[in-house]
Amino acid sequence: MKRPMAVVWGAVAVVVVAGLAIAGVEYEEHRDAATAPLSLQQAIQTVTDKYPGQVIRTERETEGGRAVYEITLAVANNGSREFTVDARSGKMTEGFEESE
Repeated sequence: MKRPMAVVWGAVAVVVVAGLAIAGVEYEEHRDAATAPLSLQQAIQTVTDKYPGQVIRTERETEGGRAVYEITLAVANNGSREFTVDARSGKMTEGFEESE
């Protein structure tokens, strides 16, 4: 009877440790985005200063351990174009264009 209980407690310990590790990663991602010096509004301004248009979607993500804003603008012919702005440096990268 002792062996099955040891297996159960071992499994519980693995689940708890894995859960804490995942929570730590998610916390770091949110903390990085929350403490980024560039706000969403500033990121939108960075994009629309160079590419005027209507913002149709925004998203805050972590890519490669860095907080970024993804901003999608409406473009001609019912398409859209996505841009990524680094939340720390403010560097903008142009994304792809989609037609609908």
